[in-house]
Amino acid sequence: MGLARLWPVFLLLVLGMAWGGHFSLFKIAAESALSYLGIIALTTTGVVIGMTAVATLRQRWPRFTGRHLRFYLICATLGYLIEFPLSLFVAEEIPAGLLAIIASTSPVFTSLIAIVAKVETVSRRRMAAVAVGLVAAAVVLVPGTAIPQPSMLTWVLIAFLIPVVYASYHNYVAYDWPDGSDSWQVAFGEVLIATAIVLPLYLVFDRSVVVFGAWSPGTWTVLVMAALAVIEIYLYFEIVRLAGAVFVSLTSFVSIIAGVLWGMVLFGEQHNAWIWLAVLLLSVSIFLAREKDAKG
Repeated sequence: MGLARLWPVFLLLVLGMAWGGHFSLFKIAAESALSYLGIIALTTTGVVIGMTAVATLRQRWPRFTGRHLRFYLICATLGYLIEFPLSLFVAEEIPAGLLAIIASTSPVFTSLIAIVAKVETVSRRRMAAVAVGLVAAAVVLVPGTAIPQPSMLTWVLIAFLIPVVYASYHNYVAYDWPDGSDSWQVAFGEVLIATAIVLPLYLVFDRSVVVFGAWSPGTWTVLVMAALAVIEIYLYFEIVRLAGAVFVSLTSFVSIIAGVLWGMVLFGEQHNAWIWLAVLLLSVSIFLAREKDAKG
């Protein structure tokens, strides 16, 4: 296999490692001295700066019609204003690896919502994906299995709101995508709206981030999160260009394992066989849920 054919594989591994590391970064940021509002404001501002550079190079900017603004606002609310603080809130209370597994159930809930809302054809493969995914979720939820301590169950239940929010986001995007905009423009538009909402609130009520002076580990972590967000968008579209949508969907398998491994490396987390069973079942569920991508 030549280097040209190995390059997409390398990019996919990098993207999967980055995705899997998100919840370890959330945990580091949440346990720092920074407020949630400061973390979100700094992250979204960093992403806006990065996306501005990309838009300048591409000479394609977000469109700001009423139709587009509504779309950006709903996406910003689901993808940033709800999911972000929820992830930070939960990250302080449960292991990063477990949180990464829970968040990775979003394809299961995406399919479940689509089926219930009747916006997606019900097939045996889709139903099997949902069933296996729900079994993986049950393995995580049952005390004495994947949960290290019974008292953590409440936090795990709250954590499952994260994939539900992700799933709602994905279904809304698929349902209401604005014509005439590509993914870069939409990604820029939604983070711009999120920043326009969060940054003024931060400047008025918080200012916990030290811009001038010695930066704390929390500040550096947030800057890494912002940089990764822009890099991940680039990697995703580059992999699609080089190898197609089906290939890039394999990133989900890498990110599950990576999420668990990042937690083990950064926090010394240890997991029993139930965690790895949940990872296996979730991987099978995601494979079955790839039916639509495989056909498209």
